[in-house]
Formats: sequence, C-alpha cells, structure tokens
Amino acid sequence: MNAYDVAFDVNKETVPKYYNIIQKKLKEYNDENNMVLPVPATYLIGNDGKILYAQYDQDYKSRSNFDDILSSL
Repeated sequence: MNAYDVAFDVNKETVPKYYNIIQKKLKEYNDENNMVLPVPATYLIGNDGKILYAQYDQDYKSRSNFDDILSSL
C-alpha cells in the first residue's frame, strides 16, 4: 500500500466513531505497529501491463461505479 500510495493514517478525524476499536485491532495486525490502513481501490490492468482504470479515495465509502469500470474494458 505504501508503494502504490494508497495508505492513509487512521485517526480520530478519519474514523471518529470506530477509532478506539480500530486502534486496538491495528496494533494487533500491523507489523510496524502503526495506525495505517490501505485505501479501498479498484484497478483494471491490461494484458500489456498498463493501467486502464484506477479509482481510490481515502473516504472508504467512495467506491467504483460499475458503469465506469465496464466502460474502461
């Protein structure tokens, strides 16, 4: 996630309702003991290795639109 720049810091501003729960889980799962999660992302990569479509947003509720994905194929 760091190599593709799709990581975001979890803090009280980004997940105010769930911060305490997530904080405990991240400390269990993250090897580096940091407060980072990957941004939900969608990539379509062609046979030639070129990216045909990319969508990511730190707002985890913002997801790819199916029609946008289909039109990229």
